[in-house]
Amino acid sequence: VPNMAFDKSKDKTLFEKTASCGMFNILVAVHSYDGGEMKLQISRQRPQEQGEPQFAKLGRMSLGEIEETLPLINEAIEFMKKGKKDDKASSPAA
Repeated sequence: VPNMAFDKSKDKTLFEKTASCGMFNILVAVHSYDGGEMKLQISRQRPQEQGEPQFAKLGRMSLGEIEETLPLINEAIEFMKKGKKDDKASSPAA
């Protein structure tokens, strides 16, 4: 039986941008686990005065948050499309 535990060292962040939305930041990131399919992650982050930022469920978004975040999502989509084209270009012809 293979070990299906999450291994943080296999999780790669390929793209990450932050939208500043008042008290919160919204992170738009593209990740790949163990060389697998690229996936988009959107998360809300509350900056802390000391230490690491605190992450929270994204939940509902205001119009302003959407307007700040949408251009970053579009950048991530283009990044993912480019990555797929690069994969096809580097794979041997059938």
